[in-house]
Amino acid sequence: MPKCVRWLVLVSVLGAPFAAGAQQWASDSQVFIIQGIVVDDERTAGELGYDSFSLSFTGKPDVKTRWLAVVGANTWNGDSFDAKNTLDDIVPPNLILDGKPDLVNTVLKAPNKTKFRFEGMLVPDSGNYLLQSAQIIPAK
Repeated sequence: MPKCVRWLVLVSVLGAPFAAGAQQWASDSQVFIIQGIVVDDERTAGELGYDSFSLSFTGKPDVKTRWLAVVGANTWNGDSFDAKNTLDDIVPPNLILDGKPDLVNTVLKAPNKTKFRFEGMLVPDSGNYLLQSAQIIPAK
């Protein structure tokens, strides 16, 4: 077997698992928990959270843009570091909320600076966030 062919086989065998692992997390949807504050403007969101996202709402193109100041996030297994890295990779910083109309309306109609705990399925490649729950966290 020629020397260059052996090198190609070796690189293919050793490199394939790494390439497959990198692609697995790039496009998979994940159960995500996000704690944040819904506000009316980008500046306030940037001041209140470590990440900020504009919020779009599926089926509601004419509503005023809301902003989410992220103050905490976890993946399904409680990994906050992976959650932050995943949120940092969403470009542009826009979450598209979808779910039952009452959940979406809770976010849309919330007063400025309302604290929420969201749970749902996040698709990092598109920024789609299918809400399972949107709980208002009472002010202390």
